[in-house]
Amino acid sequence: MKETNDKYGHECGDLMIADAADALKAVFGKEILYRIGGDEFVAILEGIPQPDVQRYFRDLEEMITSKNKKERPYNSQLSVSKGAAVFGAGEDATYQDVFRRADQAMYQEKTAYYKAHNRRKHK
Repeated sequence: MKETNDKYGHECGDLMIADAADALKAVFGKEILYRIGGDEFVAILEGIPQPDVQRYFRDLEEMITSKNKKERPYNSQLSVSKGAAVFGAGEDATYQDVFRRADQAMYQEKTAYYKAHNRRKHK
């Protein structure tokens, strides 16, 4: 996001966030999707088993791939980092505990993405 803002301006960064939000809404539905920070969103799924969460993530990746095939005002590939956590009655005291674990999972995916992306760049 920073690279897009620096290179193309904040207006393009805002368009990128809007494109990501559109993809998220298409997959999860706007009723359970919340923007919690500049470019961070959370979808609160109730009663969904972990394997189904992975299906949602695959659908989201397909939606992002489709968006990347269309012409956009910013010349960057749209990508999202995802993380999930399930509320555990004996493990979590509050929803913040669940958010924290989901956030950690998202950062692990983001780190792996940038490692792989940087390796491809230097080949």
